[in-house]
Amino acid sequence: MSFRPNHRIVRERGSFLSHVATLVTGTAISQAITFAAMLVLTRLFAPDAFGLLAVFMTIVSLFSVLGGARYELAIMLPEEDRVAANVFHAATLVLAGICVLSLLAVALFHVRFAAMLSEPLVDSWLWAIPAVLFVSGFYQILGYWCGRMKRFRHVAVSRIAQSSGTVAMQILLFLSHANGGVALIGGWIFGQSLGSLVLLVQVLRQDGRFLRKSWDVRTIPGLLHTYRNFPFYKAPYSFISNSSSQLVVVVIRMFSSLSTVGLYSMASRAIYLPVTLVASSINQVFYEKAATETAPGRLEAFVNRVLRIQVVLMTPLLFFAAFESKLVFAAVFGARWTESGAFASFLAFAGYMYFLTSWLDRLFDVNSRQRLALVIEVAGNLGSLVALTLTLAISGSALRAVAVFTVTEVAYSIIWLYFAYSVAGFETAKLRKLALDFVATGLPMAVSLLLIHSIIHGWWALIVSALALLAIEAFVYLRYVRGDLAYTSTAERFRKFWEDKKSPLHGSDSAEFYQNLALELKSLFPRESPSKVLEIGCGDGSLFQYLGLPSDRYTGVDFSPTLLELFRTRHPKLQLCCAEGSSFLEASGEYRLIFSHGVVQHFDQEMLHRHFENARSMMGEDSILVCASVLDKARRGRYEAGLQTKGIVSRIIRISKSMVHRTLGMDVMGYWYSREEFAKIANAHGFEASFSESRTFAYRFHATLRPKSYRPARHGRDANLVLPSSPSELAGKCRSSSAR
Repeated sequence: MSFRPNHRIVRERGSFLSHVATLVTGTAISQAITFAAMLVLTRLFAPDAFGLLAVFMTIVSLFSVLGGARYELAIMLPEEDRVAANVFHAATLVLAGICVLSLLAVALFHVRFAAMLSEPLVDSWLWAIPAVLFVSGFYQILGYWCGRMKRFRHVAVSRIAQSSGTVAMQILLFLSHANGGVALIGGWIFGQSLGSLVLLVQVLRQDGRFLRKSWDVRTIPGLLHTYRNFPFYKAPYSFISNSSSQLVVVVIRMFSSLSTVGLYSMASRAIYLPVTLVASSINQVFYEKAATETAPGRLEAFVNRVLRIQVVLMTPLLFFAAFESKLVFAAVFGARWTESGAFASFLAFAGYMYFLTSWLDRLFDVNSRQRLALVIEVAGNLGSLVALTLTLAISGSALRAVAVFTVTEVAYSIIWLYFAYSVAGFETAKLRKLALDFVATGLPMAVSLLLIHSIIHGWWALIVSALALLAIEAFVYLRYVRGDLAYTSTAERFRKFWEDKKSPLHGSDSAEFYQNLALELKSLFPRESPSKVLEIGCGDGSLFQYLGLPSDRYTGVDFSPTLLELFRTRHPKLQLCCAEGSSFLEASGEYRLIFSHGVVQHFDQEMLHRHFENARSMMGEDSILVCASVLDKARRGRYEAGLQTKGIVSRIIRISKSMVHRTLGMDVMGYWYSREEFAKIANAHGFEASFSESRTFAYRFHATLRPKSYRPARHGRDANLVLPSSPSELAGKCRSSSAR
């Protein structure tokens, strides 16, 4: 078969979480290697050797973040892989040009650079900077190409190679009696080079031929112009963002000893290394999702959920780090590193905010608001560095200066997050939930730590605090992550629950069960055959054949594509819509019968208001709205006590499950309503409600709603005001199965 350079390369399969898990797994292994090495290296080398490494890494990191003038970020954006391949080539050419310029700069000013840094020992290493810049920048370019192809496994492998190579070479150089600074810097350079080489080999093996065949030098100028916002705004943004943390080392060195720089750098590495690697894993996968997600509201719901999970899982760990860092550093790295723990206690808060916000900078990119991001970044980082410098100059205390720096960084991150939401068009009011989550998970941990340290001291306090942390993290995980509290809406919660289900979970699939259920439901319907019927939550269609409804006048709605496909295989001629039931609104429709069975338990009161409002606008004066099988709040206690369950063992299991689910907020039964609540909400929308008992389910009732003679009232102050529904989510999702 002939090669076509404009074909679409096959991506690796997997969900967002699986891709993040791949990168995080590689990161975890890399972190484990780095952490194990730090246990050894901190006993082999003095703080001043780590200070020298920090100064060198600061110089490299300040400029390596520029990559190929940030053109590598544009690799994700073109629709055609051939165009993306030429963006890859353009970024590489720009990177090479930057490295040539850096070589000229070193040749002309290396003595001044060393003097400006107040560290003559760095002088000889400055000549290595151009090569290291190319290695680091090319690694970023390769990483974004892998991100486009969803080959995150390659990136994970390269990260492990980086850590392994760094540690192995540092120890080897120490054994060869190299100077401490030489061993640490030389090993770090080797590790960076090895990681880039491993990633390059993997990319060439799979896409080398495609990249070569796609090369078209004529397209390079046009691509550089098309994506000019990246070097104009994103490159300065990345430089300034990175300089805020990197220049801290330079500022501290101006007022303090190299040993103090080493103590600070160790604390910074301990805090930021795991945070940066995990956040970069999320960032890399999120960029691909943000650039390709087009469904209204889906990206916002996803961001809200991920942020809430991050907050609730990281907040207890934040307070633990703030309380226990000094003892942990002394125990893990040795007594001479105790002061690093003091720095880490403050830096933990800055690292926490970085973890929450750093991956969201892609929202500015995909919305072409890089200029705004640059302005915010300049203002925030300049403020942090000025605060650090002034505090150091006035007080002379590096610890106090880092504390002030952290406060300004946290304030800046909060402001930045607000603007990120605004740029993306997200609802900024949702940020309040993050603050509430912070208090809800941080306050118990802070109180526990204060109580523990007021009673116990030393190692025992650390051990008990660690146990308290594990207990709180387990509770938070089950309640927020596995439960419903991390979801941004009730609809999202139940959509997640039903997305992999292949049956309506009635408890019985026998023909006898469906016949009896259908007879019960038909007793609620109009006696004459309805002219037009709408079913909310139609599921897989198992019940439809028993209801005797006219096929040509029936419309079914459900938000589960899996169940709808099963419905279509059973009844290929019906009109079916994939939509969330409470928001469904057909402007031109007037239905004689609208009904649902076991569905409104998935509606909170706001959704129930919206469902009634939408239903009323789709009904005539003689239409009927049937909400069948509503969970009866009056019988909830009996249900959860297992009194509806036969058999002693089954009843005990039922009671235990109910207690656990209620405690953890994981009750998938949904919302229970009393007849009074139901009638009040129905009345607010112009309905008269009548009720009957369910013969099939002892803990449910049926509600039949008929329009009053007057138009439905608007929401009253005592009727749980809700916003009107938006049908935008439903656009284009209704279709007849016969058209397939």
